[in-house]
Amino acid sequence: MDPDIFLMFQCTSPSGIPECQVRAELSPLYDRHPLPGDRVQIETGWAERRQREPWLFDGTKFRLHSIKQEGDVSIFCLGITCYKDFVGTNLASRVEQLRQQGHEHFGNSQAYLADPLGVGAMLHTTDDKFVFLRRSLCVGEAQGKIDVPGGHPEPQVGIIWSIVHWCGGGRERGRSPSFSEATQGNGFKILWGLPQKN
Repeated sequence: MDPDIFLMFQCTSPSGIPECQVRAELSPLYDRHPLPGDRVQIETGWAERRQREPWLFDGTKFRLHSIKQEGDVSIFCLGITCYKDFVGTNLASRVEQLRQQGHEHFGNSQAYLADPLGVGAMLHTTDDKFVFLRRSLCVGEAQGKIDVPGGHPEPQVGIIWSIVHWCGGGRERGRSPSFSEATQGNGFKILWGLPQKN
């Protein structure tokens, strides 16, 4: 296994987790912690990287903070991050320093890292084959490598909001927030999951 990868959660059932037992909680509490001087280093690194690879672009991503169990429900605790912060933290030469500082300051080696949520699937066909793809040469990492179908979900695309908790001031309870409201830490705690099949 890649030494930069660790298992945060492993399903104990060989048949997986049913959709009705998976939820995601989006909160600014799960965002990356900024470090003093951080933004300048990230912006400088991003500018240098874009000069070498002008096809790269920034985009909003979910940040995987943790996974918790509540009974038989697995809850993915997500914040918001971006690709630029991923390049400037997780892919930076100072990543080990950031991990050490995160551990010292928060007891969490990932506290200062972007850690965007990635998804991937092993697609097994009815004729007993597996689907793989070759990554583009115009991507930020693992150029030209063989991979499984997947990517990084983007918060602006196709979110179904379900408010489970309202903890703050002056807005109507029970109404759905706009995406910008939900991601700017104004008191919404959001939980969503995949639609249940009847």
